[in-house]
Amino acid sequence: MKLRYRNFLNILFVLNIISCGGGGGGEESTKTPAPAAPTVPEAEQTTNDLVSNTAFDFSSGFDLSLTLASIDGATNHYYVNVCSDYAIENGVQAINYESCKIRTSFTANEQAFKISLSVEETNLIAQIWPMENNASPINLFWDRNADGDIWVIRVDI
Repeated sequence: MKLRYRNFLNILFVLNIISCGGGGGGEESTKTPAPAAPTVPEAEQTTNDLVSNTAFDFSSGFDLSLTLASIDGATNHYYVNVCSDYAIENGVQAINYESCKIRTSFTANEQAFKISLSVEETNLIAQIWPMENNASPINLFWDRNADGDIWVIRVDI
């Protein structure tokens, strides 16, 4: 009976050791962390390393000289929006008015503006509204490739 009791205790002891993992339990490790791997600096790049086409001028934009011609003796007033984001579908212009660069009226004096555009803004629409009942807008278009960096807008009355 004693032998059975002793075997029973030995089995319980072994199971107890196995169930807890047999590790050093609860104490924090006092090992020192491994040193971090040294960082290798990247090779410096300078603008001397850049190679480009001689026609590329590293400019991200350009200036458009826009002139609104004067209107002398007009009986109607005209309002103009010059915008860069528009689409033409089935002959109808859909304009994103958030993209307008200028919103103003024509006056008796010529008005000159310099508009800074990104290289992607190569087409603009000028939508001219006569300020009268049931008026339809007059739409004029500017294309940088065809018209260059100068645009004169005239209203023929």
